[in-house]
Amino acid sequence: MANHIGTDLTEAKVVPTLLKLLIPILLSNMLNVVYNIVDSIWIGNIIGPLGLSAVAVSFPIMLIMGSFAFGVNMANGVIVSQYYGAKDYDTVSHVIKVSTTLGVIILVTVGALMLIFSRNILVMMKTPENAMDMALIYLRISILGMPFAYTYFFISSILRAVGDTVRPLIFLIVSSIINIILDPILIKGFWIIPAMGLQGAAIATVISQFTSVFISTTYLRIKNSFIKINPFIFTFDLNMTKKILKLGIPISFNQFIVAFGWLVITRLISSFGEAASATVAIVNRVESLFIMPMGALGNAVMTMSAQNIGAKKLERVKEILKSGIIIGIIISSIMSIFSITNPYLLIRMFTKDTQVFEYARSYIYTIMPIFIFYSVMFVCNGVINGAGKTIVIMAFTTSTTLILRTILAYALSPHFELVGIWLSMGICYIINTFFSMYYLKSNKWQKNANITN
Repeated sequence: MANHIGTDLTEAKVVPTLLKLLIPILLSNMLNVVYNIVDSIWIGNIIGPLGLSAVAVSFPIMLIMGSFAFGVNMANGVIVSQYYGAKDYDTVSHVIKVSTTLGVIILVTVGALMLIFSRNILVMMKTPENAMDMALIYLRISILGMPFAYTYFFISSILRAVGDTVRPLIFLIVSSIINIILDPILIKGFWIIPAMGLQGAAIATVISQFTSVFISTTYLRIKNSFIKINPFIFTFDLNMTKKILKLGIPISFNQFIVAFGWLVITRLISSFGEAASATVAIVNRVESLFIMPMGALGNAVMTMSAQNIGAKKLERVKEILKSGIIIGIIISSIMSIFSITNPYLLIRMFTKDTQVFEYARSYIYTIMPIFIFYSVMFVCNGVINGAGKTIVIMAFTTSTTLILRTILAYALSPHFELVGIWLSMGICYIINTFFSMYYLKSNKWQKNANITN
């Protein structure tokens, strides 16, 4: 058999193991944020507002493409984790081969459609005429680079599924450094390299993504592990494909619901004027900053739970849930107290406008005390995802984030303005948390949770 790779998460003490998984995932998420910020700084300072506008209109399109990949990768991670926990390494290898084939089919299909209709999509999004050509070139180069981005995330999800969260972080650090170095060189030009403008920024990103793929595949080849990635060898298995899609489609749809739900709320917030509209960007950044550790904790809990479900250690899964909730409450409490006591420090990073500051401060005072519930929800959802019940989370998200939040926001905002919208968000966080907790308490998650059976 090929060399062993990964970490068995079914034996060691729960809390230290959970923290070992959590910290590299959190650092990877933080690095992604820094990566995007540095990209925006170079584009904004060298190319100017037109370049930022071109990137901004391209972002939602890439997000839609990414949601398909995210769903398949997360589903693949759950299945791989369970079989790895069951120590069925041959099936782990088979799942990876089938997922690789499925990924190629999705990438070729979606990528081809996006390339063909890229101009039409940009027109539909009302892209400013003076930014159209720049946005089109940037978008098409980014689409051509999607196979590299997908492959990196695919390999990372597999390594995390088998308990190795450190290697994906190392690969990301290397690719981020390359991107940061190449950005100004390719945008401005250097020596014999001509100035390429925004096109150079897109090429720099693609080169850095290719580098991460090259390093990660080389690592797997050197380790001679059971993880084999070869996009040119097709492996078809209808039953395994159904398993992946059964878990992956709800995850992808869930991403869409979250994005669409926020679009609806953004439109309502913008109706209160320019200052309110500007607050959306700050709320987005603040929420992303605070959700980052919760998302990392949820992923760590999902991986650990899935391995233990595969190993038929359901009592240990309950211990993982309790430990995850305690860690989540500690982290969210510290962040909530800091933000409530230091709103000036947090908001002034983004704006000096008095009205925008007041709106953003009302968001912090309303949402942050409730954020503890949100951390519990992420942990609970980690266990539910690990049990393969992704459709349950999709149902919770649809009923609260999309339907209930929209109704409450439109009902409360005429009386309380933006505070009414913040309240609608907070109420839905609490309800969603209790949905997840009740579902876990009912033990329904245990039914057919073990995919390896």
